[in-house]
Amino acid sequence: MRAAQALLVLSCGVLCASHAIAARTHPLPPSPRPAALVVAAARRPVARRRPPDAPAPVSTSLLLANGLVFVLTMRQPRLMRLLAKDDASLRRHAAQWYRCLSACFLHASVPHVLVNSLSLHNLGPAVERSFGPDRTLALYLASGVSGNVLSYAAGRSPVAVGASGAIFGLLGGWAVFLQRNHDFFAARGVDVRSSLTSIARTCALNAALGLPAGARVDNMGHLGGLLGGAACSFLFGPRLRSSRRGVTDQPLVRLPRGPLERSKRKRLRVR
Repeated sequence: MRAAQALLVLSCGVLCASHAIAARTHPLPPSPRPAALVVAAARRPVARRRPPDAPAPVSTSLLLANGLVFVLTMRQPRLMRLLAKDDASLRRHAAQWYRCLSACFLHASVPHVLVNSLSLHNLGPAVERSFGPDRTLALYLASGVSGNVLSYAAGRSPVAVGASGAIFGLLGGWAVFLQRNHDFFAARGVDVRSSLTSIARTCALNAALGLPAGARVDNMGHLGGLLGGAACSFLFGPRLRSSRRGVTDQPLVRLPRGPLERSKRKRLRVR
């Protein structure tokens, strides 16, 4: 058990460290005063600069939710049985597909919740300031569900819990964001290829750490989250275009404005 927890800590630590190094080495895009872009809610919204330390309410709320649910499951262990991704329960009861979502907020141990929280803390705000709160929440939840669906389909982890599939979804969504806007960033001197290489290396290392027998790491859940996040980013993630009006965001699918938007402006951070 201790070995499995240590391996999990190491795996998620690699995710946090590698992405943090990439973020420091390859900022998006370089500027004397790193700033964000605020995107107005128009058909082709114009991006305007805003302070880089803007709040990230979705990331903060998800961190608090993970911590609160963990405390509740420690006090009421039966919640783990009721809410975990349990393949046997999913096969027997069609109405229990909610487990594919609820399992994203469960964690098996203190190291498990700590390393996932650290990963979310490092990656979530950067994604949220680029995608905005509504798109970030949709990306996170959809990635978590897709990770558990693939885990169930693969059948390698009969019972699984954790936010790592959703976090890998943020990573996949961020990679698509970089690749899709490659020309935009390249024109501003950003080495997108190195950033994407760092993300790929991080994913490969995490996958390798989950291969040994007894590792208790759900690689299929991670893969499902990564692919789900990439697909979501492709569909409704930011597509930056330069025009006479400035930088505009033209996603393939524009999500309805949700309650998380604090004003009639959508926020897009690029630094």
